[in-house]
Amino acid sequence: MAFMTEMRRAVPTADEETIKEHIDVFQKMQDMIERKKELMKQYKEAKKASEVGSKIDAENSLYGKLNGDLDLDGVAKPKRAVRQLSEASRSNMKAELDKWKQEKEKKRKLDVE
Repeated sequence: MAFMTEMRRAVPTADEETIKEHIDVFQKMQDMIERKKELMKQYKEAKKASEVGSKIDAENSLYGKLNGDLDLDGVAKPKRAVRQLSEASRSNMKAELDKWKQEKEKKRKLDVE
């Protein structure tokens, strides 16, 4: 009631209905601000929990990968691509590499002379 009297003195052109509408709108705004604060708090907590969960998932996947590479988990993993190559293709690759090394060595000797 004191607020209404003060408002009538401060704003003489505002009638009682306008003041009541203003009070209602102001109260709704205050309620929305409180709701926003609650939602932001819940969001931050959920985000923090998901960050912790994602860190744990990342660590678990890293340990799983390490265990798989070391065959510690007991599950047979497919061999690497180099090991899967046939002997003939491996020997061909070695021959090409040796040829390349010899050519490189010849080039180096010519550059030095």
